[in-house]
Amino acid sequence: MKHLNEYGIILLFALLHAAVSLVARFVGFHELLVLTLVTMIMSIVLSLRKEMGITFMVLSVLLITFIGKWIGEQIGVFVRAHVFPPVPIRHYIAGPFCNFVTTWILGLGQLGCTALVRRSPLYRKAGSSNPVWLIIAFATVMIVRMAMLLNSSDTFFHENATLNLTIDYGCTIAAILMMAQYVLSARRDIRSEKRKRHEAQYSYLRLKQQIEPHFLFNSLNTLGNIVETDRKDQALHFIQKLSGVYRYLLDKEEKPTVLLEEELRFVEMYVDLIKVRYPKGIEWEEDIPEEVAARCKIIPCALQLLTENAIKHNSFTAESPLRIRIRTTERYIEVSNNRQSRLDERPSTGNGQKYIRERYRDEIGKEVIVLEEPDSYTVKLPLIQYESPDCRR
Repeated sequence: MKHLNEYGIILLFALLHAAVSLVARFVGFHELLVLTLVTMIMSIVLSLRKEMGITFMVLSVLLITFIGKWIGEQIGVFVRAHVFPPVPIRHYIAGPFCNFVTTWILGLGQLGCTALVRRSPLYRKAGSSNPVWLIIAFATVMIVRMAMLLNSSDTFFHENATLNLTIDYGCTIAAILMMAQYVLSARRDIRSEKRKRHEAQYSYLRLKQQIEPHFLFNSLNTLGNIVETDRKDQALHFIQKLSGVYRYLLDKEEKPTVLLEEELRFVEMYVDLIKVRYPKGIEWEEDIPEEVAARCKIIPCALQLLTENAIKHNSFTAESPLRIRIRTTERYIEVSNNRQSRLDERPSTGNGQKYIRERYRDEIGKEVIVLEEPDSYTVKLPLIQYESPDCRR
C-alpha cells in the first residue's frame, strides 16, 4: 500500500468494499459494521499518507462513516430504481456496485477536504496530537453502529445474530491490529524522513562552512586591492555583491528548493566576484528562458557549487579561457565546462557533488547525471516542477 498513490488507495478500498458486500450476500451476514471498519481504515490511511494531524483524523473518521451511510443509501435507492432492472441477480450486483461508488465519493471528498485544510493555518502534520482521541472516535463509531443495529427492526441481522457478531468482532480486532501496524510503520517513515532532512540540513551547514572561509578570505584580499587603488565605485559594488552572496546563503539554508531565477541571481553575483579576482580567463554563459527560470525550482547552491568546482579543478588564461555554460534542456538544467587540467590540482573531496546528489534523491527521487568527456565535463540537474508545464520532473 505504501507504493500506491492516493487514488490507488481509494480504488483498493472501493474494490474491498464491493468484495465484502458480495461475500456478505453469499455467506448471509450483515455487512454494515464490516464496511464501517473498512471505511474508517481508508480514512486513516489517506490521512496518514497526507501527514494530517490526529484532530483531522478524528473528524474525518466520524464524518466519513455517518455521512457515508446516508450517501450509500441514496445511491442505493437511485441505482435500484434507474440502473439495474429487477432481475434475480440484481441482489448480487446492486449492493457491491453501490458500495464501490460510495467509497470513491467518500475518498475523493476526503482528499478535497485535505487540500483545503493543508492550505489553512490549522494544518498540522501527523504526530502533533494525542492518538488516544483516534481510538475513542473509532470505538464510538463502532458502539453507535452496533447499538443502532441491535435496536433496529432489521430481521436479517437478528436472525443471524451469532454469525454477525462473530464476524463483526473478528473484523474489528483484525482492523485494530492492522491499523496499529500501519500507524507505527507510517510514524517510522515520518521519523526517517525527518532524519534525512536533518542530515541534509547538516550537510548544507558543513558545506556552507567549507565555502565561507576560503571564499571570504579571497574576497577580502580582492577588496583590499580595490580599496588600495582608490576605486571606490568598484569597491562599493563588490561589497554589495559579497553581502548578497552571504544573505542568500543565510536565507536559503533551511529551504529544500528555491526558484531557478533566485539561484541564477546568486550565481551571477558569485561569478562577478570571481571575475574581479580573475579579470581574464573565465567566460560564463547563461542560456535559460525567463519563463523557465521564473517557474522552475532547483536545489539551493547547486549551480554555485558546480561553477566553483569548474573553477577549482581547471586551469585558465586569457589565451585559453575556461568556458562555463548553463542551459536548460527538456527536463534538466545543464552546467558544462571545457576541461583544462591544472598542474597543481588538489584531490577533490567530492562533498559538493555528494550534497547535490543526496538532496535530489531526498527531495524528488531523481538522480543527477554526470557526463565526462576528454574535453568537457557536464552535470545535468533535474528541474523541479513549479506551477508550469515548462518544467517536468
